[in-house]
Amino acid sequence: MDAAAAREQVAILRRPYPYPYTSADKAADQQERRAALRVLQTMCPALSDKTKYPRVSEDPQDWGGILHVHMVIEENDVAALRELIQVHPRLLTMECAAEFLCPPLVQAIKQGRPQMVRMLLDYGATLPLSERQLPQPHDEVRDGSFHDWGTPLTTACMMGRADMLRMVLEGMPEVDVNETDYLGFTPFISAASGLCDGMRPARHEAAGNAAERVAILRLLMERGADVHKARTDMYRPQRPGGKGNALSQ
Repeated sequence: MDAAAAREQVAILRRPYPYPYTSADKAADQQERRAALRVLQTMCPALSDKTKYPRVSEDPQDWGGILHVHMVIEENDVAALRELIQVHPRLLTMECAAEFLCPPLVQAIKQGRPQMVRMLLDYGATLPLSERQLPQPHDEVRDGSFHDWGTPLTTACMMGRADMLRMVLEGMPEVDVNETDYLGFTPFISAASGLCDGMRPARHEAAGNAAERVAILRLLMERGADVHKARTDMYRPQRPGGKGNALSQ
């Protein structure tokens, strides 16, 4: 595959619609987008599989978008993810808060896809730091109405996945082991609380068992985790006595 040529076609699909959008403009624009999609369907057969992705494989607006990426991760379609890595320049930082669609790396951890997590981390290691930093919650969704996911670290800890935690720590050496997500959870608090997504009790196998969580807590302490750091967010300022830290879970 000619990755540069494929990215040019993706840029056509992702470009803003012209304004004002006259009938003549619309016809020409749609024709160019559909031509770009036909080229991409030839270059990326796994991503264009109509049996796996019937909703997006024929849609210029959705092909290669965040919904398509989530479907690829849910299918555990390694071949399609490999194509995405080659053609999509913003793969690691994609999200859609209003549709509850988190960045691909977070989604791969939530879905329990270790091979995909490794692929995304290896890809991220080739990018400048500015191109692999995940987006922050938007102002209009900071109340938690939409942006209900954590960071890769807190997600791995909440899911009780020591294997994925190790991958993230190795693949993102710049990460702060005491970072907090938008709900104020640190990785240590996330592992100790046994919560999933920072809000709801973990009620499925991916949440890990007690021994797995103890292994996670030990690993975090070895990396310098602050066990006394309390949960803080916009509604919970730092409280005296450490109330709300992992030791109170």
